[in-house]
Amino acid sequence: MTEQIKVFHEKAMAGDAVAQYNMGQAYMMGAMGSPDPAEAANWWRKAAEQGLAAAQFNLALTYLNHDTGMTSSENLLSATTWLKMAAKQGHEQAKEVLDDLENDMERALRKER
Repeated sequence: MTEQIKVFHEKAMAGDAVAQYNMGQAYMMGAMGSPDPAEAANWWRKAAEQGLAAAQFNLALTYLNHDTGMTSSENLLSATTWLKMAAKQGHEQAKEVLDDLENDMERALRKER
């Protein structure tokens, strides 16, 4: 673990949302070895619960793109919930992904008819 990651870890353990977000980034990028989406999601969830829009967005993407042990409908529901929270705070990428999801769902419903 690098010195910078040690500092982030200490701050994250103390509840600093930005440091928790950074720990999530470090785990997702493999800074501690292999990329670990599950551990990244754990750190992002802590920051997301404190209202950090970037963490809410990354957590939503984790639900959409990685095996979380939940069903696909549970993942979609969780992802949508976090995307809405981030979008409400003005996170532009969250707005775009949310719009894409809604468009995909509308197309899927039209195909079923």
